[in-house]
Amino acid sequence: MNQASHELAKAMKDMEMASRTFLTNEMPIIVRVNGRPFPQADKNITQPPETIHQKAMKNTMLALCHHIQDCCLGYTFGNEISFLLFRQDGKGVWFDGDTEKITSSVAGLATLTFYKELAQCANKADKKHCDETTIQKFYFTVTAFNLPLKSVDDYFLWRQNECIRKSVTLAAITLAGMDSQKIQGKQIPQLLKILQTNATPWESLPMQNRYGLFAVQKKREKLKFTNGHIKPFTQNRWGIYPQTPRLYFEKSPFVINHLACANTQTKRR
Repeated sequence: MNQASHELAKAMKDMEMASRTFLTNEMPIIVRVNGRPFPQADKNITQPPETIHQKAMKNTMLALCHHIQDCCLGYTFGNEISFLLFRQDGKGVWFDGDTEKITSSVAGLATLTFYKELAQCANKADKKHCDETTIQKFYFTVTAFNLPLKSVDDYFLWRQNECIRKSVTLAAITLAGMDSQKIQGKQIPQLLKILQTNATPWESLPMQNRYGLFAVQKKREKLKFTNGHIKPFTQNRWGIYPQTPRLYFEKSPFVINHLACANTQTKRR
């Protein structure tokens, strides 16, 4: 490479780096995945879309929790998934904190995983309504940012409150038969009262429909045969927390208790 080509390459690289942003390893990282355009694509699937998409989103969350370096908690509801990343030992952050690489990698992985999971979760009898054309209408956008350690609980409280708001609103439309325009301006307590009066109480819905799902690491004690001896070992696997906790403004230990688990995971790129 001659001098002119070298200078050109350096100039282009400097311009590229100037617009990049980097996350720090000194604070937790939130990576939030949003699926689009779910409402429009749902019309082509005859099996209840909540059932299909809940399963597909749940499995997508578990798969991404396994692949995302330093992930220590996942949370999903509707068309979104949030991942909490943190290393308490202060070592390097995923992709050196390059926001562009983190978001593009997660968006691609989420989309491909969801395609596969949606096809597997769809009722075989309805396969013609969940063909490749339908599935490829879905895609994911990703946001990644740092937040202070003291705000981690508040973030998940915010997302769960949004889950509750959307759940109550959807229940009012589908169970109580309310018009979406009439719902505008009504507070959550008002909608809950309407559902109760209509003999379709929101509390009767499954817990995951009301409060979402958390993904956590579960430890399993196992045995392996090595050099003629049986030795115990601990295997960490991602799974769904059995009873989704209801978060409140009072600080809950649930989220903070899962911050340290990422340090036990192997480094991935």
